[in-house]
Amino acid sequence: MKIGMSIIKYGKYADTHDLSKAYLALTKHKEDARPAIPDIIRYFNEDAHLVRGFFSNGPLERGLDIFDFHFGPELEKTPGLVSAISRAFTRCPYNTYGGWIKAREHAIELLLRLSPSSAAALQKAAAEEKKWLETEDPELVEKAAAVTNAEKRTELIRKSIKYLEDVAAWLQAGKPQNGKPTLAYDPTDPQDTGAAEKKAKKAAEQKAKNAKKAAQERAKKAGKGITPPTPGLKPIPPL
Repeated sequence: MKIGMSIIKYGKYADTHDLSKAYLALTKHKEDARPAIPDIIRYFNEDAHLVRGFFSNGPLERGLDIFDFHFGPELEKTPGLVSAISRAFTRCPYNTYGGWIKAREHAIELLLRLSPSSAAALQKAAAEEKKWLETEDPELVEKAAAVTNAEKRTELIRKSIKYLEDVAAWLQAGKPQNGKPTLAYDPTDPQDTGAAEKKAKKAAEQKAKNAKKAAQERAKKAGKGITPPTPGLKPIPPL
């Protein structure tokens, strides 16, 4: 636990695998991870979008899990928390890799759990993300978003920023039940590649295959269980 807390202080300078394992260690002791939250917030705000490749989704996923565990009025007051969650959302790779989908959806969940008192902080975070998109080196924006097409990348990030603005307005209005903001893209397939449909089709085909195999096994067992009523009569073969 102490080693994990030490490693996460290094942020982007730590080995990605070691950093992911350090966050994993913290999630196994979430109740004791509260002192690490300022370092997690700093990593989310400053480093996370600059780290890509194997295991790079681990800190984001697990850091959000720790935020979730300690979520409440006191945590919301922690400096940088709202912008950290916002950047975990807007700067998350816009692809269909399971780890990034989980992080994106969890960030959305936490944004919606914010209280009205965080509306101003979220508005500020949205403005900062808009400035980041407009002024940051396009190569770094591409690295964060993992979308090579500049037009598509900008469109998706702008939709994410608009969602932050809509959530802030919703919070400011007191979180009315009939006014919950709607994200302008599918968080499981931001680029609309059809991956969700392909995954569902593959799952359905596998389910049908498993059902057919199970039926054949049942028929086979049933056939073996039939005892010939007359000596010399062969068992009824399975269907």
